[in-house]
Amino acid sequence: MTNDERKRIERLRKNGNSFSRIAEITGLSRDSVRMYCSRNNIVPGKSGGSCCQQCGKELAANTGKGRKALFCSSSCRITHWRKMKEKDRNYTKVCACCGSEFLSYRRDRKYCSHECYIKARFGGDHEA
Repeated sequence: MTNDERKRIERLRKNGNSFSRIAEITGLSRDSVRMYCSRNNIVPGKSGGSCCQQCGKELAANTGKGRKALFCSSSCRITHWRKMKEKDRNYTKVCACCGSEFLSYRRDRKYCSHECYIKARFGGDHEA
């Protein structure tokens, strides 16, 4: 664990984040975060202050209009969502039309392609 990670953990914990949330943000295990906090007497602060979900920096106060800010910058937002997309589950499915195996982000997907969907739905070869 680097010094930057230690500072980040302290800042996130003092902002009221849970061990699980800090582990998710930092990429460390929940138990590593928990042990570090318990050994260094880092207790959670009030969760009133919000912090960036990617880097843990404290966010500017929200004016109460619109959605609550989740990230301190666009680069943090993009990095976070790219990382989350990589973590998304891929489901191995079998196409209901041609029987081939394919990967899907959605659990309820039935067909490997639009062509197979059209064949199954309308029968025969139709051009879309």
